[in-house]
Amino acid sequence: MNDLHAFNIDLFFAINNGLKSPLGDIMLGYSTYIGDGIVMYPLAIVGLLLLDRKRFWSNFGVVVLAAILGGAAMQAMKFYFNAPRPLAFFDEAIQRGEVVVNVMFEPLRARSFPSGHAQTAFTFAHIFSFLLARTSLPQPRVRVLQICFYALATLTSVSRVYVGAHFPFDVLAGAAVGFFFSQLVIWAAQFREKSILKASS
Repeated sequence: MNDLHAFNIDLFFAINNGLKSPLGDIMLGYSTYIGDGIVMYPLAIVGLLLLDRKRFWSNFGVVVLAAILGGAAMQAMKFYFNAPRPLAFFDEAIQRGEVVVNVMFEPLRARSFPSGHAQTAFTFAHIFSFLLARTSLPQPRVRVLQICFYALATLTSVSRVYVGAHFPFDVLAGAAVGFFFSQLVIWAAQFREKSILKASS
């Protein structure tokens, strides 16, 4: 456990301090907004309209259900663990000048575990990868787009460490929550479709 804790802290500083640069502020800093629900939900609606207008409402239901279940689980975990953010965790060391935590945007201090931005990003990446696979697009194009979805979700997750809001394990947990609950919804959607087909045959 101590080794994992040390690794978590070392990785935090490798990203938060080691990648700090003007280019990093643009590429990693501002990409953190992608995981914000205010940004992600409108993008999701546009994406669903572009993906398949005929199945918009059924696809919308899948997205909303995954977002609600993952978001509820994430909030419950945040309140249960009530883990300190890097600013609060290193507060005394910062005051002594022993460490520097680079912070962009709001200086958060509480409920660090897990990362809500990572949960949101991976929920939408996994759900849209699933919905994309059911379209008539050529498979090579589908694969490229799926890789782009997950890469963007990963970038958003790493950005939370870069801006000083989370530790690496926070974003890994958030990503796992997003992936897990979106996969549950995918299985439920597939089971429902099979049941409807059986009933109509």
